[in-house]
Amino acid sequence: MNRIARDKNLKESAIHRSGKLPLKIYSDDYVRYHWHEEYEFLLSEGEGVRCTVSGVQIDLKAGAALLIQAGDLHAISADRPQAIKEIVVHPSFWASEDDAELFSGKLRFQTSFDAQDSVDAQIIEHLHHIQQLYTSKDFGYEFQLKSLFSDIFALMLHHNRYHIETQSNSKESEASKNLFAYVHQHFAENLSLEHLAQISHYSKSYVIKLFKKNTGQTPVEYINRYRLDRAKSMLKDSHNSILDVSLMCGFQNVGYFIRIFKEHFGVTPGIYRKQLCQKVSKN
Repeated sequence: MNRIARDKNLKESAIHRSGKLPLKIYSDDYVRYHWHEEYEFLLSEGEGVRCTVSGVQIDLKAGAALLIQAGDLHAISADRPQAIKEIVVHPSFWASEDDAELFSGKLRFQTSFDAQDSVDAQIIEHLHHIQQLYTSKDFGYEFQLKSLFSDIFALMLHHNRYHIETQSNSKESEASKNLFAYVHQHFAENLSLEHLAQISHYSKSYVIKLFKKNTGQTPVEYINRYRLDRAKSMLKDSHNSILDVSLMCGFQNVGYFIRIFKEHFGVTPGIYRKQLCQKVSKN
């Protein structure tokens, strides 16, 4: 599943609200690279959950949690459907204007939470309680939610689970956002390493560094994977021919497209589309 709509800079355009609350909880298994102004807590409900946050790749164990701060470029994937619970919330929900400096991005709060750590265990328990309240909506649940979020960040502040953001990290994050945004906008075009270096005004080695740090892949590997993900969406949501899908996703050689599609997903584009049609007819 991929619920994310983004603007040209990869900023997510969705408004995360439940009624009047600046809060939304999702179940997902795959989310492409994007960023947003809200904080996002991930709860892993099984093994095989992988996240990349601001260039750091993290494998989440079952029962663990992760915090993605406002403005962080991130992507998420899991081996099974709905293996991830995403709690997306704006800091204005629990913080007043007097607290704004704490959530301006200058403080980098702890990222990973392991149930074996006593403080982390309290935070994970709070996140599960938030999930329960969000679902049940018992009387006064809004006040209880606000209290739980406040307590989570109070615990991190009290136990020094934060550090000060450096200016160099901020600049590198912005450079990464700009590069990924360009690739996502122009994926159907001829995107070479030389072209990315030219349009970004970075050296080729720096472009490679940013892609490797954020994804573990070279620019070519990432571009091909992004094109394949877009191709999967087109095969599902359109009646375009395999050749047209190949060309629309930047693959000028349909034979090459079919071959790497099968390498990544285990079936050819034609069989993938046929399997989707069979699932629809059964339902």
